[in-house]
Amino acid sequence: MRRQEGLRFQEDIWDLETIDNIKKKLELQRPKIEELFDEEQLDEALLGTLNKTRLFCAELHDKFKKEILDLLATYELENKPIPKKILDFLSAKQLDIPSFKITYGPSAKQFLETHGFKNKADQRKIVLIFQLPKPLAKFWWKNNYKTKKSTIEWGELYKDIMPSVWEVINDYELNKGLNFDRINSFYQHDTEPESYHYLWEMSEWSKKDKTTMDDLIKNPV
Repeated sequence: MRRQEGLRFQEDIWDLETIDNIKKKLELQRPKIEELFDEEQLDEALLGTLNKTRLFCAELHDKFKKEILDLLATYELENKPIPKKILDFLSAKQLDIPSFKITYGPSAKQFLETHGFKNKADQRKIVLIFQLPKPLAKFWWKNNYKTKKSTIEWGELYKDIMPSVWEVINDYELNKGLNFDRINSFYQHDTEPESYHYLWEMSEWSKKDKTTMDDLIKNPV
């Protein structure tokens, strides 16, 4: 909000300083990628899958962080107010970046069984565990239809950010030879920070596989 003569209210100056501090903190954040197994367990083919999965995690980290920064810049440019409760939260606790856990074998089996996926615990597959930053992981569903006015509408931020996540996934699936076989069902997310938003079994497809899939699309049976 601005005065007609162009001067900002004191609250607006505080808001701009807060946003600037949030941006600086985000820019310094490094990827949270944890591997829960020894890569010596893997054969050559699975090592290739692991390396592509690592690249995906790093790229999605950068994309997610950039999206947050771009959203803050857009809100400023369009003079779109960010609720003070969100600014207070981000300033005090910092909006963390998403976390990734890559697991395989017994550790993958244990994680999946612990979270109710006993029938999908294939120890021969690399499993990627993706979790959103803490407030989004816990309150991704909260929007202006499901919350009281006094509640932070994290769902609105979630709705703005998630298309960028799927953009990176689609690029890796279509162009970089990585398959994401989703384990958890639609709308099935664990909101605990150390748990998951998405679970995927990771594998690779070859050019030959892609040719076969393209042929099936062109000539359905």
